[in-house]
Amino acid sequence: MYQSEAQYIMNLVIARDAYLNPLRKQIPAQTSHGLLSGRIVCTDQELRLLFNNVEQLLELHQDYLAKLENRFRIWGPTQLISDVLRQLFPILKEYTPYMKAFPSAVVTYERLYKVQAFRKFTKTCQDESGHLGRNLFSLIQAPLTRIPHYVSIAQLLVKYTDHLHPDYAMIVQYAQRMQLIAADVQNLVDDSVRAARVMDVYTSIQNPPSLVTLYRRLHHSGELYKLQSSGGSSSSTGMRHFYLFNDMLIWGRAKDSKGAPVQYKGHIELTNAKVRAVGPERTERKYALEIVTLEQQSMMAVSVVSNGLSLNNVASTSMVSIHLLAANSQEEQEAWVREIQAVADLLHNQRQARIDRANKPKSTEMDTLSRTSTVSSSSTNGSDGFDLKGKPMMKKAPARPAQPTTYNSSSGKSFNQRLMF
Repeated sequence: MYQSEAQYIMNLVIARDAYLNPLRKQIPAQTSHGLLSGRIVCTDQELRLLFNNVEQLLELHQDYLAKLENRFRIWGPTQLISDVLRQLFPILKEYTPYMKAFPSAVVTYERLYKVQAFRKFTKTCQDESGHLGRNLFSLIQAPLTRIPHYVSIAQLLVKYTDHLHPDYAMIVQYAQRMQLIAADVQNLVDDSVRAARVMDVYTSIQNPPSLVTLYRRLHHSGELYKLQSSGGSSSSTGMRHFYLFNDMLIWGRAKDSKGAPVQYKGHIELTNAKVRAVGPERTERKYALEIVTLEQQSMMAVSVVSNGLSLNNVASTSMVSIHLLAANSQEEQEAWVREIQAVADLLHNQRQARIDRANKPKSTEMDTLSRTSTVSSSSTNGSDGFDLKGKPMMKKAPARPAQPTTYNSSSGKSFNQRLMF
């Protein structure tokens, strides 16, 4: 537990000292050169988006580690530790804003990654730090899985603490509360990790399409055979790397040399897609799956009539595409069908929700308010005062003068004053 906390703090220290501080120091220098000088590495705003509250997390965890260390110095068979462990709870609240903003950090990093000056600067930072295996993007991901890690630590403490130990009951309570916290933020953790994986895919593929967006997430990845259908038979183009996002499926082919990047080969839009497992009647390959997509295409037709006028007609056509893939086992086949179908269903529901919102009848309340305001304005503009049908409107009676205050003879106070006391 102590060693894990110390290692985590070391990662945050490297993020601050090897990257954040050098990047922060170059901001005044690059500002003096001007934005068009070609020396811009990153701006102060981009720096805040990248690192968020990393420095605050570092300070909080350093303080927590110091308390752990002090307790371990006086450690004994019946020593208590739960009181120190519970001091993690207020610290974990600071992880919510970090994870909520992490997709923006990914988009910012991808934008900077395309700039040669930024890649060169961060590579220099990494080389000078001596931590070659810890690049900037891996370090800013460190907080994402910290809360699940604390759950694992808590479960181990419960498992290996004697039931008769004086601190056992409090350790059990600590573990239960930690599990509740982890359950509350699990969706945030999953979303942040999936956003980070998109960037990992982007940097591992040669000539990829624009992948990193604020809302794109990686759901599944693995190897499949890409099949080519010809008549009633099918042939394989070989093993391909597939990456399933929450809107499309892309694939690429690895080079022969080991460790070489994957070459991007194509993608399938899943907005109008259906997937199913297919058997021998469709292909000779075992564990195959079929993806059918429906793409809408608009075509403009120009018609010329006798008087020389032209009419433009827009026609929409649908094009069906069929993709055959094959897995290495039935388990993999079922997993791919399940994951692709989940994405397709999600996209369908989102599309249907947009259609429902667009077709939702507008409320007549705004029309009523508009008519009311029109009548009110016409009756107070000093004119004769006609309603919307042209009929003269009755003029409002002048307001009555304010009534004198009535006093109670017994108390000498007005009625309103008595309500106040």
